Parts: sequence; structure tokens; C-alpha cells
Amino acid sequence: GIMNSKLYQLVFLAALFSAVVADDSDGPSDVVVLTSESFDSVISDGSNWLVEFYAPWCGHCKKLAPTWEKLATEAKGKFGVAKVDCTVEKAVATRFGVRGYPTVKLISGGQVYDYKGPRTIEDFNTFVSSGYKTAPSAALPAAGAAAPAPPPKQKPTSTPPIGLAEELATLRQRVAEQDRQLAEQRARLAQLEQAAAPAAREAAPQEAHGPVRGLTAGKLDSLVSKGKLLI
Repeated sequence: GIMNSKLYQLVFLAALFSAVVADDSDGPSDVVVLTSESFDSVISDGSNWLVEFYAPWCGHCKKLAPTWEKLATEAKGKFGVAKVDCTVEKAVATRFGVRGYPTVKLISGGQVYDYKGPRTIEDFNTFVSSGYKTAPSAALPAAGAAAPAPPPKQKPTSTPPIGLAEELATLRQRVAEQDRQLAEQRARLAQLEQAAAPAAREAAPQEAHGPVRGLTAGKLDSLVSKGKLLI
């Protein structure tokens, strides 16, 4: 009846709206799609090019897509915005040493600058205008060239944390100072003992020798009376 008719109309309108939205998302884009064949001819036009190396299955790449589209539209006349599907253009990915997605690089003046900042339109614009000057860079690799090998991983050193290192250095200085002071005190003690030795010898009582050791006045009188000791 009437209810079924209205329900069909609503379903039809919903389907039509979804189709329009889908068609709009696949509409004209200001992002330039680069391939192995077109890459060098496009980026050699003298402009600065911000290139995204991506994979269709990458979640972070999908999240970046709307921002990338908007950036491309706003950047018209300022710099180019492009993308490379690394699952298809594997030679380009190898050429630029792409090892993760998304990877964003600025190509300008024969140099390639790696972008490591936040993925916002403002940050991308800042990087292209001036931020790239402090970013890691390398000469634009020739077509067909293999990407440079990554630097060998260095074994982690056992260097203590900065705070602990400073504390250890301070403690070592204190111990060294205490050792120096102790050595000075020992030397002074030896000098004092050496200087006091003659006076100590003079003040010490002379020890008795022979049979008179421990002789008392009473014993002396007894020995004299018995004629055993001559005075």
C-alpha cells in the first residue's frame, strides 16, 4: 500500500545518495598520480613536489587521504602534491628507499627531503616553505638506481644515564679529594712523630740492669748487712 510505496522511495533515495557520495569521492582530484614512466618528467618541471609513497591497504594512508586531497587543492600554484602506489610502482619505491607507509618526501632542486612531522595541512605547508631546510636530505636518485643501504645498526652502549653519570663523576671527585687529604694527614703525622722522638726518649725512665733491677731500700739494707753487696 501507501506505506510500502513510501518505504521503497526512501530506500531508493538512500541508494541514490550513496551513489552520489561515492561518485563524488572518485571525482576529479588535484593529487597527481605518479608512475615509473611519468615520475621524472613530472617532477622535473622546476616546481617543488610533495610526494606520498603509500599502499592501498595501509590504514594510516587511508586516514591521510582526505588531508592529502585538500592539501593538493590548496597548494595549486604553490607546489605540486603527488602520490605513488608502491604496491604497483615497486621500482619507484625501491629507488627512493621506501620502507614504510605512508612515506612523505619533498623533491626540490634535485634534492630529496624526508618529512617526519605531523600529517596536517599546516605542517605540510610549513615544511615546503621553510621546514625542509633542517630535514635529512639526499641527492635525487637516478631512475633505476637502487636505494642506498640503511646505515648499520650500532650496538647499544652501556653508557649510564646523564644524571647517573654526573653523580658518579661528582662522587669520584669527592673520593679523590678525601684520598689526597688523608695522604697529607699521614705525612704530617709522620713529621710530628719524627720531631717528637728525641723528647720522648729523654722523658722515658732509664731501665735498671743486672741484679739491681727492682731493688728496694729494704732489700738494699739486707744485702749490705749480709755482705753480699759492697757499697
